Amino acid sequence: MEPTTPPSFPPLPPVDDAQTALVCDERAWPYRSACAAGGGIAHLRVWKARNGHVAIVTETGLGASTTNSAGEIWDELTARFPGALVLLEHWPAGSPGEQAVAA
Repeated sequence: MEPTTPPSFPPLPPVDDAQTALVCDERAWPYRSACAAGGGIAHLRVWKARNGHVAIVTETGLGASTTNSAGEIWDELTARFPGALVLLEHWPAGSPGEQAVAA
């Protein structure tokens, strides 16, 4: 996989709760995938929570999708960040993976 620069996304608002803290903000986080692409690059943000961590993995469109790689992403993050984990997959508005919802 060739190194590329992922698109830029606006920052999330800060978390003001004294028991939470941003512990990881990797704009070009490489992940493995069992998909044909073998892996991808996402924007990873992880916050410390009271009993574990909350992670947001933002799709960048580089390599295998975060949707198809969710199992491998989960395995890597649970090994890296101990305790309970809430994993949110984020596709930015207007990205190729976004689907319109019929009214």
